[in-house]
Parts: sequence; structure tokens; C-alpha cells
Amino acid sequence: MIKNIFVLLYMFLSCVNIAFSYDIQLPNQNYIEHGNTFSRYIRLHTTDNPQYYQYINERYAFSVLVPKSFILAYYPQNGDGGIFYSSNKTASLRVSGGHAINPLDTYFEDQKEKIGYSNIDFSDNGDNWFVISWITGDKIHYQKMFVLDGYENNMEIIYPISQKEVYDEMVSTIEESFTPGWLTGYKVWG
Repeated sequence: MIKNIFVLLYMFLSCVNIAFSYDIQLPNQNYIEHGNTFSRYIRLHTTDNPQYYQYINERYAFSVLVPKSFILAYYPQNGDGGIFYSSNKTASLRVSGGHAINPLDTYFEDQKEKIGYSNIDFSDNGDNWFVISWITGDKIHYQKMFVLDGYENNMEIIYPISQKEVYDEMVSTIEESFTPGWLTGYKVWG
């Protein structure tokens, strides 16, 4: 009798879990290409916006919206971020976290120098962040980086110039959603 109750309870809870599951798992392309030293899946969460999932990094606790059209996902062994590609790999979203070894101004100036000042279309910075947009070949790059209390969280979106109209609104949505680990309320394990 007790065994039957537990079986029924298990079946009920399984159905409830399936019916109200708000997570999806994208296959980790690193696992597919390199084997079981990588996590098999990358977990994303559904959102109120039907065009996006939310990615929350389990190591550095940052979060960002990922377009549902970015279905190819690469998750590294150390869990510090991920790369999400559009199905045809013409656009990508790269996110990562780490330990900051420099102040924000140093990262900002180093990145501008690396890109080349004449290639920069836009740049701005605040107390704990900077953004830079530039063009390389036929691609637009948009980067945002946060640095605070010994941690850095970085996001870069790369997309074709020819699809600028398609991606500009998407970049704005992703950039606004990008939240550093120290502001998400999640525990930073890094």
C-alpha cells in the first residue's frame, strides 16, 4: 500500500515537473565534438520574452538573454561562460566571467588599443563597465564588460554588417539584460 502511494506520488510529481518545466537544455557542441570531458548540455531558462532564453552562469553568476535563434551552444570545461551561435553560424554571443587582475580603465584602454582607435564606432564607460562597438571585415562587434571587486564579466556579440537592421534591436535587448554576477543575487563560485 505504502509502495503504491509512493509510486503514484512519484508519477504525479514527474508530470508536474514536465508540465511546469521552465528550463531547456541545448546540446553542448564541445561535448558532441570532443567527448565526455565536457558537460553534455547548457541549461537555459524561459523568459517572459518569447524571443529569448536566459542564461545564468553557474560559476560567475552573471546572466544574459540569449536569442532563441542561437541554437548552437559551446560550454567550456571550466564553466566560465559560453558561446551561442545562430543556426548558420553568421552571428554569435560570447559571454564569460573571470577574476579581474586589472582595474576597469586598464581593460578599457587595452581593448581600444587592441581594436585600433580608428576602427571604433562607439565607446562609453561608467563606474564599473565599458562598451565598445567596432567593425572588423564584414562583421560588427559589440562588447560590454563589467569589472568590480576582483571579478570581470564580459559579453561580445558579433554579427554581419549586411544584417545590421536585423541584429541592432537584438543587441540592445541582450546588452540591457546582461547583468554581472554581483548584481544578480546568485552566488558567485569563481
